[in-house]
Amino acid sequence: MNDLRDALYDAFVNAFPLSRGKGRWAELLRRILRPRHRLLPVRVGRYSILADPADPNDLLYYFAIAGKVFPTLAEKLIRPGDLVVDVGANIGFFSLCALARVGESGRVIAFEANPELGSRLQMEFQ
Repeated sequence: MNDLRDALYDAFVNAFPLSRGKGRWAELLRRILRPRHRLLPVRVGRYSILADPADPNDLLYYFAIAGKVFPTLAEKLIRPGDLVVDVGANIGFFSLCALARVGESGRVIAFEANPELGSRLQMEFQ
């Protein structure tokens, strides 16, 4: 039954025909279908990150609704060799974009106050 709910959730959200309102649609379906909590690798642009489709914080990344500005922002502001401090790193998507820009000579330090998200950051970037 859980697998069916998860599949329906993904199918119904992805079938939403408009770009505007897709986040609200995904949140409504998350509340109705209650997909399982699990971390899955998802592509957001050219990056891959772990997201939990059942978490309201992650569902915008899981369905690639959010995060489109971060790569552009990183490209405009961050240079190779820079030190980037991401305070309130959430699930680490901006940190991931920054890491791609700073290169081997740079450094990214990510802080997250939420212990659950902080442990996920450690898992993601080790």
